[in-house]
Amino acid sequence: VAMGGLADLGAVDSLPLVHKGLAAYANAYQSEIEGKNLDQLISWNVDTQLKNLFSYPFVQNGLKNGSLKVFGAVYDFVNGEITYNSELTESGEVK
Repeated sequence: VAMGGLADLGAVDSLPLVHKGLAAYANAYQSEIEGKNLDQLISWNVDTQLKNLFSYPFVQNGLKNGSLKVFGAVYDFVNGEITYNSELTESGEVK
């Protein structure tokens, strides 16, 4: 719902709190999300959340000492498939 709502805010008009949150998110990231289709928005969101995880010191430490690996994945519940599309590196980059 969230990325679909981000692609089309009108689709969540009946959910005022969701609409308000997504509108703020859309305004903050407008240049990064503009023109993306739903699949692209989902992948972008996964990568953005991986970058957010790097802000936690225990994640940074785990990545640096090799005790932690962090991957971004998307679950397609229609087909039952998981696609691993990115990994968080020890320097905080998503590749």
